[in-house]
Amino acid sequence: MTSSGLAGLATFNLTPQMGIEVRAAWFPSRAVTEFEAQGGRAFEFLAGVRDAFVSRRRWSLYGVMLPGVITFTQTFTGFGSVAPSGAVVEPPVGRATHFLFALGGGGTFRLSPRIAANADLLLNTYPFHGTSVVVSTSGSASLVAVQPSAVIGTWQAEARTV
Repeated sequence: MTSSGLAGLATFNLTPQMGIEVRAAWFPSRAVTEFEAQGGRAFEFLAGVRDAFVSRRRWSLYGVMLPGVITFTQTFTGFGSVAPSGAVVEPPVGRATHFLFALGGGGTFRLSPRIAANADLLLNTYPFHGTSVVVSTSGSASLVAVQPSAVIGTWQAEARTV
């Protein structure tokens, strides 16, 4: 799924090659609701290390390692069920927040002494816990619903001028 968002970042240079980078992004479109993995709007906050591998007068290539958090506003937090009357009970929906780790890199091209164009590509990964629910039916028969634990990986591409 492709989703556009608004983002801001700040880099605090410790040396000419290395710095601390802080990023925040908000994705206002409502993603399809899944169990604890995504749903509704998303917000992420990341802070970590940025290191320039190659740096020339007009351009540079860099890598980033950014731990942080991601939160989704509307995910399934449990399973639905069937009431004794036969009516379907919708699964509970709520917010889910996960630890996030982003690894990636990009490049900067200086258009002038004060203006630069940047492009990044990040792989964001976050784990979520699984669950299983046993629903008893008549007699000894039962239904087991399982959502296995997983690590979700999403690609994030950014382009900006500063």
